Amino acid sequence: YWRRPALSDTTGKRLTFGRTLISALALGRVLEPQLRGQDHVGILLPASVGAALANLAVSVTGRVSVNLNFTASREALRFACEKAGLRTVVNCSAFTDVDGAETREAEATAINGEGVALLAAHCRRVGALLVHFSTDYVFDGNATSPYAVDHPISPVNAYGRSKAAGEK
Repeated sequence: YWRRPALSDTTGKRLTFGRTLISALALGRVLEPQLRGQDHVGILLPASVGAALANLAVSVTGRVSVNLNFTASREALRFACEKAGLRTVVNCSAFTDVDGAETREAEATAINGEGVALLAAHCRRVGALLVHFSTDYVFDGNATSPYAVDHPISPVNAYGRSKAAGEK
């Protein structure tokens, strides 16, 4: 089963059982130090391969995933976080249509920038850690080696600009 398809989503992303297991274990290992002393972890992701991996990664650390609705109101999100006692929220929700962002930049920025800002503000208010995944589109693409986390951003398209807004 190792090479058989295990996950796919509407963006075309597909993972085999082997890649799914390895990816979930790797992400769980990265998240583990941040999750000490926590029983529940919020997951704010659209239905996707990434969401499935995040849920599996949280599970392999022995925690319970609390899937949050990224289309819910701020009040509903606050209530869910408080009710579950969340101290960590993993966020990958995004406007992901890279080409479509060129003609719908305001919509992309509202989701990728302003939405993340609201989530960050909420996490700050309740003392929760926000783990936010972005994209390499925030860079200019001229690097000859992998980008460091603190590399200066310089997006070259609307999608990159919208995601960069979410990193501020």
